[in-house]
Amino acid sequence: MAGGRESFLLAALDDRISLSFPAVMVSTGMQGGCTCENACGLRIGTGNVEIAALFAPKPQGLTSADDWTREMESKGFPELRKLYQLMGAGDRVSLKPLTHFGHNYNAVSRHAMYEWVNKHFDLNQNSPILEKNFTRLTRDQMSVWNDNHPVPPSGEEFEVDLLKRMAESNMKYLLDLAESDPEKLRSILLSGWQVVVGRRFADSGQVKWKLTGKSDKGTYLEMSGTLDNTTYHESLPVVFLHPKSQWNGRTRLLISSRGKSALYNPDGSITAEVAQYLAKGSTVLGVDLFHQGEFLDQGQDVSQTRSVENPRESAAYTLGYNHSLCAQRIHDVMTTVQFLHTFEKGPSKVDLSSDREAAPIALAAAALAGADKVHSLDADTGDFAFHEIHSIRHPDFLPGATRFGDVRGLKFILGIED
Repeated sequence: MAGGRESFLLAALDDRISLSFPAVMVSTGMQGGCTCENACGLRIGTGNVEIAALFAPKPQGLTSADDWTREMESKGFPELRKLYQLMGAGDRVSLKPLTHFGHNYNAVSRHAMYEWVNKHFDLNQNSPILEKNFTRLTRDQMSVWNDNHPVPPSGEEFEVDLLKRMAESNMKYLLDLAESDPEKLRSILLSGWQVVVGRRFADSGQVKWKLTGKSDKGTYLEMSGTLDNTTYHESLPVVFLHPKSQWNGRTRLLISSRGKSALYNPDGSITAEVAQYLAKGSTVLGVDLFHQGEFLDQGQDVSQTRSVENPRESAAYTLGYNHSLCAQRIHDVMTTVQFLHTFEKGPSKVDLSSDREAAPIALAAAALAGADKVHSLDADTGDFAFHEIHSIRHPDFLPGATRFGDVRGLKFILGIED
């Protein structure tokens, strides 16, 4: 732990303090530089100051230095202090600014910790508390491992095997629950997938339609524009094809790896599939999900997702703070379905179809939306499985998906026979 960036958190049981542990890097400017301080989904829409705030009203002391914590005195700590004051515990949080020192855990920072622990542990030590000379323990004295208790196995091969066994154990639990209490399992899976995707359908947001072009194509109208999700500041290019004959009150949402261009042949005419839906009286809606169609430059391909610049490749560096591309595309489908159900001239029923590549996106969106929002689903995932993705830069990489049954879990939520 380096001084100038630490928060000393003291956990209390009843009125007695029983445990202390450090939480490093409490600031608004940086959240952590090591893989050990990050995890996928950990800080999406939040940060270390808010995480530290969860500890209130238990005692919490902080120091800052001339590093990424230098602004804590004006950004982060005032808000933390207001929270403690709101809870009637204003004396239980403090900040000692030591910005004349660089990144460190020097004697001055340590003394701040000693005084704080002395106060909140009721140690009754004379202040100031001074460090004393000590004899450094040897490696053998500090180690718990010996001939009778050898070091357990470790390394990449061991970790991969351990994670595999954990996944298999989790899947066994889910399968057993499917037999004993299917409704409980469905509830668990739905809650889990809401966390994995990072958005509930009920929280899809407020969506507005902006028309940018309209053409009469003879038997149908072509209307292009955007769906603007004002809640999340997201915008999706879309195209509506609306039959000029009797509308049956249904809208067919087509999801494709090619975006809304999948509605058309290379010569610009609509595909036979789209023509068939229009002939039956359905509106057809095509959409460019994130990093499809109009989101890309001419000829650009998204075979790998974006990542933060870091010489150490770790999914947590990017996905600890941002939704995965797969999750964002699921959000986009839910945004579109939400609009169709809230638009005053919207359909009475929404049908969802996809090509093979986009099927996992459609399946997940339908599972989260529910049968009352997506009335029919045509999405053949084939032999796709999230656990078969071996690259953290893959467009369909979705952290946590395998924990909640993978594709089989989504189908179970929807009542689809696997």
